[in-house]
Amino acid sequence: CITKFYPVRSQLSPPFRASFRGMATNIRALDTTQQGAPVREFDLVDESGMWIKCCAWGRNARVKHFPEGSEVILYFASAKAGAGGVGVCLWLFRDSFLVVVGPQTPGRVKRVELKLENLKNE
Repeated sequence: CITKFYPVRSQLSPPFRASFRGMATNIRALDTTQQGAPVREFDLVDESGMWIKCCAWGRNARVKHFPEGSEVILYFASAKAGAGGVGVCLWLFRDSFLVVVGPQTPGRVKRVELKLENLKNE
């Protein structure tokens, strides 16, 4: 499970699958795709403040008790470009799991975004 994004950033070149742990922040309201499937965007922040854009789909978008700032584990997240110009992010599809493991993590602040589509050039 990846908890520090910076040391492994060069290995995070889409497409890939991995598990991540961090703080969920900027959790958007539940939305739906054009086909009617539930979808929810949020950001995952590691302990140093590096963050990755995430998108939960289906049952992962409907996770109950998913408060702002909660500690989560994303099992088997897929990094790929989304439909409709979403861009590359960590997707939680049918074969992935979003698990809330703890309450808000005090003192963790978003500092710099890890943009997955730019990693091929580093």
